[in-house]
Amino acid sequence: MIIQNKGKSYLMEERRFNRRFNLQLTCLLCRSNGDASAPRELVTDNISSGGAYFYTSSPYPVGTRLNIQVMVRRLGNLDANANGSYISICGEVHRTDAVGMAVEFDD
Repeated sequence: MIIQNKGKSYLMEERRFNRRFNLQLTCLLCRSNGDASAPRELVTDNISSGGAYFYTSSPYPVGTRLNIQVMVRRLGNLDANANGSYISICGEVHRTDAVGMAVEFDD
């Protein structure tokens, strides 16, 4: 994989085992430790069967266990108010940066 930064190109070894899809999916995230704080609605940048990257200016700390509900809409139904289904996933914050966080899903 080639990474470009400040006009320079770098060759970086791809370490991912699962194919990533550039999908912006709305998700509800909450800590799985029984924290009573309200779930946070975030959007994925990309997702795979092993994890996802979420845009956020205030990521959870690395190591935080999360319950995630990925919103799924029916094909052809673009109505934002329509009821959809959710896929529930558990995972852990793997890394953070200035614009988001990577979450690794449980097996």
